[in-house]
Amino acid sequence: MTPVEDVLAKFRHRYIIIGTDALRLHGIDWEEGDLDIWLDPNLSDDEWQAAVDVAAGSLRKPWKRAGGLRASTRIACSPPLDVMREVMGCTADDFEKAFDNSLISFYGNVAPLSSILHIKRSAKRLKDYRHAIKLARKLLNAW
Repeated sequence: MTPVEDVLAKFRHRYIIIGTDALRLHGIDWEEGDLDIWLDPNLSDDEWQAAVDVAAGSLRKPWKRAGGLRASTRIACSPPLDVMREVMGCTADDFEKAFDNSLISFYGNVAPLSSILHIKRSAKRLKDYRHAIKLARKLLNAW
């Protein structure tokens, strides 16, 4: 199976790593999962599709749509890569702030912990709420 770093190397637009694997890249002990990236939300629909198509090739799964636009897709690599155009409850300004304050890793820019908490709280999904509480506990116990 194609390694995720080979797919990420093909992206020519800005992205930030979000989600639970971003926490692991910050050195926080967390269960493994897929890798989530937020691809620059300022791209047009055509630019977004082209960027994903170039990086994913035949590994791309069906698009998930929102408001008629392509909103996210999964790339079948190892680990699986979820590429998002929109992150629930977040804006393009949130992307810019997270990107400007990101940590550089082997995989690319990683959202800062404050942005990951914001994303988790904004998603308004039970699993993200649980992740936010678990993360807050880990951070408080680290001090």
